[in-house]
Amino acid sequence: MVPKAAIIVQGQLSGIYTVNAENTALLRWLRLGKTYGENIEVLSGLSAGEKYVVKAEGKLFNGSKVTLK
Repeated sequence: MVPKAAIIVQGQLSGIYTVNAENTALLRWLRLGKTYGENIEVLSGLSAGEKYVVKAEGKLFNGSKVTLK
C-alpha cells in the first residue's frame, strides 16, 4: 500500500519515484490494485521496504538528487 498522492500518472501508466542507494529518484511503473481510502494497493513494480517519494518540493525527474526527511 502506498499513498495515492505519491502516484504519478502519465496517460494510462501509473508509477512512483523510488529512491536508490545514491539518493537519486527513479520513476518506476507499477501495476495497481484496489483503493482503500487515501492508499492504493501495489500489485507489482515495488518491493516491500523500498524507499519512495511521497511529496517533493520542486520538479522531480529521473536522476534527480533527493534529500530524505
